[in-house]
Amino acid sequence: MATATASKGNRRPGRPAKTKPIPCNFGVVGNRKKGNRIGVAISRDHVDLDRADELFTNAQLSVTLQCDPLAKEDAKGQQVADYGKSKLVDCNFTGDVHGFSVRSDVVRFSLLTPTDVSIDRLAEFSFRAGTIFAERTGDAESDDTGEN
Repeated sequence: MATATASKGNRRPGRPAKTKPIPCNFGVVGNRKKGNRIGVAISRDHVDLDRADELFTNAQLSVTLQCDPLAKEDAKGQQVADYGKSKLVDCNFTGDVHGFSVRSDVVRFSLLTPTDVSIDRLAEFSFRAGTIFAERTGDAESDDTGEN
């Protein structure tokens, strides 16, 4: 996997070319032998099954994750910025997704990160609403650890 870059601040981060922002909810963060992982859930209103299959089945992705850790939840799925204090947090890397699950209202998957994306860095996104920019760049590396 490729190297990761991370930034903090109110600037527009570099992101994969030709990608559209996909609103999402970040979930559990965990350790792996070959890096870390973060759970991602996307409403089916924002990604249809064909697009999910194209992006999240055995895929290597160029990814930018974004969230505002100071944003307050106003209503389910809606963030309200705390004006004057908000700081957009982003993390850019190339990661792998081996598959996804689908429910009537949501698509879920684990995004596997390279070793240079720290667990502390991913924890800034854990259990927060945010945005993912993802572009498929190839097939996922084989997962020899038996973990997904």
